Amino acid sequence: MPVEPSKKMRVGVSSSAMPINAAATPKIMDAIEAVALPTSSSSPTKVPTSELPTERVMEVEKKKKKKKLAVVKIGHQLITNIKVLNHMKLEVVKAEEDHQAKVACLLKEKVKVDRRLKERLAEVEGLRQTTRDAEQASTRSEEKLAFEVEKRRKMEAKMGEKE
Repeated sequence: MPVEPSKKMRVGVSSSAMPINAAATPKIMDAIEAVALPTSSSSPTKVPTSELPTERVMEVEKKKKKKKLAVVKIGHQLITNIKVLNHMKLEVVKAEEDHQAKVACLLKEKVKVDRRLKERLAEVEGLRQTTRDAEQASTRSEEKLAFEVEKRRKMEAKMGEKE
């Protein structure tokens, strides 16, 4: 194992695996005692218990996995949402095309109805004119008839006086 220049003590590694520096050993021991043994003037301090590196690594890896799973889940949701949106866009386009076809069909039908309406209006106007003409002719005929009837009475009255 290569020598790593570090002030931290490795936990979980056997002392035989760690290289020993004879000159540094007393200094390390003094530092450990200073931290571990409380002085009379200061309150007792707790020595932080460090977790094993493997536990810490496992925790970090779990967190990374959770983050990756969350990202993957979000990615799947995004892909699903994109697919749904694309499907909805296609439906909208199809509905719009259907609507345009219906509008075109209705416009053609409207043109036919307008043409028929104009034809019917022309027929109605012609019939109105014919009716007016017939009424006028009827009125003239009635007037002539009334005139003839009056003329006949006058003649009969003249003939009755002569007799």
